[in-house]
Amino acid sequence: MEQIQTNTVVIGGGPGGYAAAIRLGQLGIDTILIEKKEVGGTCLNVGCIPSKALLHASGTYSSLKKRETKTMGITVSESSIDWAKTIAWKDRTVKKLTTGIHYLLKANKVREISGIGTVVSPNEVTVEGGTPARISCQNIILALGSKIIELPDFPMDHEKILNSTDLLSLTKIPESMVLLGGGIIGMELGTVYANLGTKVTVIEMFDRILPMYEEEATKLVEQEFKKLGGVIQTKAKALGVKKEGAGIVLEYEQGGKKQTIEAELLAVAVGRRPNHKGLDAEKLGLVMEKGRIQVNDQLQTAVSSIYAIGDLIPGPMLAHKATAEGVMAAEGIAGEKVSLQDIYA
Repeated sequence: MEQIQTNTVVIGGGPGGYAAAIRLGQLGIDTILIEKKEVGGTCLNVGCIPSKALLHASGTYSSLKKRETKTMGITVSESSIDWAKTIAWKDRTVKKLTTGIHYLLKANKVREISGIGTVVSPNEVTVEGGTPARISCQNIILALGSKIIELPDFPMDHEKILNSTDLLSLTKIPESMVLLGGGIIGMELGTVYANLGTKVTVIEMFDRILPMYEEEATKLVEQEFKKLGGVIQTKAKALGVKKEGAGIVLEYEQGGKKQTIEAELLAVAVGRRPNHKGLDAEKLGLVMEKGRIQVNDQLQTAVSSIYAIGDLIPGPMLAHKATAEGVMAAEGIAGEKVSLQDIYA
């Protein structure tokens, strides 16, 4: 196991982590970034970027089939989509961006270590997996991001019962799909497949989809989704699922009545939660509240040498928030005093 000394260790290479590491490098601070998979985090690899790429591709395909184009003098006699090539294009888009991040890290003299980083003390991190190491440091930035919420009654087999990540790389377009969750992730990916001709049924437990947004806005989303042939069942509670034949049968309750629906696939997209895997908050002395690490205005935890950013701390789980916090934490370590109030103003 390699023994290393550095000023700052950043654990997690997502939008917050790589932004923090790059800024630290720009400020001349010796920095190591630990990432177990690929830099870019959820947003770049299995979230915003690939989902937007597929939304764009599927929307382009769908627009070619709309009759309204005839009013502009455009007629498409035949259109088709090679889904394998679409997925490959999406993957190339992601790869191009992750390559750019690696370049920026290298250009700013940030050392990348592949593996799982574990904080063993306020000034020590171990790495297991890719490149085993024990690192002594003055500061640690926790940028562990989030993970998919899994429901015990709907165990993933990644073949017939999928999560949102699986939907980004299906090998073929399904004829039908039931989607648990009418939030941002569910509606976006549901729209991708509805654009492609999949019969998508959304099961949402609240009285409307996208309940976190204004009702007038969500009505527009609902209208467009239904134009694509999508079905939305609100005030519906999913009870269980079983595999049957070549597909699945979902049981749900709506209006006090139990009902079933058959489809080729079930996709569970009920959201994400902070990723605390491998982090012994109690042992380290970190303060937790409602699953989030508490920090001060400089993003320091209850242990002054340990900073936390992004999805781990209170606030919306958004990439640009994590990026701003990563830069702020880096500048704080460099001696600049910037508060959360400044970046949220």
